[in-house]
Amino acid sequence: MTYTFAICLIIVAQVGLAAIAIPVFRSVWKGDSFLRRLAQNMLLAFFALLFTLTVVEVACKLLFVQSDGINFTLASRSWFERYWQPINSLGYRDYEWTPEKVGNRKRIVVVGDSFVAGGGVEKIEDRFSNQLGEKLGDDYVVMTVARNGWNTRQEIEGVLAYPYQPDIVIFSYYINDIEGVAGRMGISRPPGLLIYPPDWLRPLVDNSYALNFAYWRLFRWHAFADPNQRTDIQTYQNHLRALYKDPEVWAAHQEELQEVCNLTQTQQLQLVVVVFPDMLKLEETRDLSGRVVDFFQTRGVAIVDVAAVIDAEQPKRLIANSVDTHPSVEVHTLVADALYAVITEEPTSLPTEKQGSGLVRASLQPLSGKGADTPRNASHERVYVP
Repeated sequence: MTYTFAICLIIVAQVGLAAIAIPVFRSVWKGDSFLRRLAQNMLLAFFALLFTLTVVEVACKLLFVQSDGINFTLASRSWFERYWQPINSLGYRDYEWTPEKVGNRKRIVVVGDSFVAGGGVEKIEDRFSNQLGEKLGDDYVVMTVARNGWNTRQEIEGVLAYPYQPDIVIFSYYINDIEGVAGRMGISRPPGLLIYPPDWLRPLVDNSYALNFAYWRLFRWHAFADPNQRTDIQTYQNHLRALYKDPEVWAAHQEELQEVCNLTQTQQLQLVVVVFPDMLKLEETRDLSGRVVDFFQTRGVAIVDVAAVIDAEQPKRLIANSVDTHPSVEVHTLVADALYAVITEEPTSLPTEKQGSGLVRASLQPLSGKGADTPRNASHERVYVP
């Protein structure tokens, strides 16, 4: 049963019940008395309350549309229904690319998770990948290969499966990407932050936009009023830090990161890495993102360290909204500017480091070719269904 049909059914039922109940009440209970007037007013108030709740429900469905870091609230579902487009035939939130559209232009593939796909960004034109393509002009085509929740292994597979051979790979990294290799090693994430409603209430919370909004807003008000007092939040942060400090996990994760370097080297592709910190805890996670920056920097890879970019520019808003900690459009713009500066400089003239700009550069290998003008060999093709 669709939501619209269910609401229509509820409204029809309310009108029908009122149309029957009120005349029956008047015909059965005749005369005038205090109890009769009281009962009649209570009956009218009951139907007025039902109607008001229905109006509030519909209003929450239609008017309250907001992306959500938890990403399963009904308001977030409405946001995805409205803004998560276009979706191409490969299942990515990107345009439909064809050999004719790609042509002989230089190809850039931006690969990553929801930070690249545009979590919290209503228009894909505002994502850093799209802004970069606009800045670079018609000589370049910038294609986005990203899915919410992807880790490093899945991102590597995404590049390998993509039907167009890139000239430049922009690899986006977020500090929780290490959880992918940790999970394969049998290290699971600690219990989550969510406090679910009791069993008797959950069906209503899961299906009513008004109750869903009220419950999770109250939860956030209670849970995040002072995050430092929430032991489960601190447990997750400690868990993430422990993964980076675990020699075996970090070594395995470095092997994955090395695969990114090897992939681009063997196919003679230019590699640029964008490293995102925790957008709300820059200082607390700077050492974690810094380990990844150091890893790629020592291998001669161009880096955009977003933590340094944010420090230098001090944007007014770092996150998409109060309940979505994905980067804001302003941060996407700063990242696009930094990438543009890296890509448009001559490879032989790149400085080793540019203090305060967030650009940690190393000498880049010149491109050896633009690749074929048609999709890759079918042996590498794989279509991911969302």
